[in-house]
Amino acid sequence: MKMFLKKNRKWIINLLFFGVLAGLTFFFLFKDNELSDLAAAIQNTNGLWLIGGLLAMLAFLSFEALNIRMLMNTLAYRPGFMKCLKFAVIDFYYSAITPGASGGQPAQICYMKREGVEVGSSSLALLMFN
Repeated sequence: MKMFLKKNRKWIINLLFFGVLAGLTFFFLFKDNELSDLAAAIQNTNGLWLIGGLLAMLAFLSFEALNIRMLMNTLAYRPGFMKCLKFAVIDFYYSAITPGASGGQPAQICYMKREGVEVGSSSLALLMFN
């Protein structure tokens, strides 16, 4: 057990931090609202609109992934569609959580570097994309 804790200490700390952060988020979101109101709002929604929204989101991310893949191919990198989809999701996520949506492209560059893409090439691809 000690070996497991020592080996996975970083994961455990990150998981605990995520749990506390999620708990605080839900607490502050729902402290002035009733859960029954939320349940009623969900029941009153039209499921087709929700499905349409999810499909539009998937299409947006897929088209961004295809654009990234096309630009990376012109720079002599051959990433697969799933890697490019990962880069698109990273951009969307970090843009959503940073002020002014300024964190998406730097995060993409960091993750592309981890995948073996040079920083200059990834910067140029994202510059051409945007």
